[in-house]
Amino acid sequence: MSPSSLSSSFSSPYSRRRTLSPMSSSSPWTVVTFVLIMSMMMTTCVSEEPSESTIEHCLRMKISSPAPATKRYQKMLDFSRIVCRDQFRMVGFSIRSRGKLPKHYLEALCNIYGDDQQKVNGYVKDNFFGYKPQELIGDQTCAAIRDKKKLLKAPPPSLKKLL
Repeated sequence: MSPSSLSSSFSSPYSRRRTLSPMSSSSPWTVVTFVLIMSMMMTTCVSEEPSESTIEHCLRMKISSPAPATKRYQKMLDFSRIVCRDQFRMVGFSIRSRGKLPKHYLEALCNIYGDDQQKVNGYVKDNFFGYKPQELIGDQTCAAIRDKKKLLKAPPPSLKKLL
């Protein structure tokens, strides 16, 4: 046998290049499984009816003050607290930049306290030290916020004729 015939019958792993596709045969199933699991997780986490705003949820958590998580990893994985911290940070920024509470924050307080302006004023007075409650609230009352919200939901007069 000649050396060339030997080399053709015996091939080392380095003599021939294999071309592998970037996706093996099991990879599409892995991707499909991953997408299905993520979609199932998202549908169970998202509520069907957004009954309250994010800031309202955060205020309810703050007012009711549930027991803190006991383990460190539970605190790190509590995404609602992370979102609430960011929401309250935005409220603080709004107070520093405009000198007033945001309207959605006041609307959430009105929802929580059942449109009782005295309770809303008391909450603002007790939780925002160094600020005058009347300056933070301004001319906003629960009744005024409700009226503006109803006006925004009502269709324009031109559409009422069509309906």
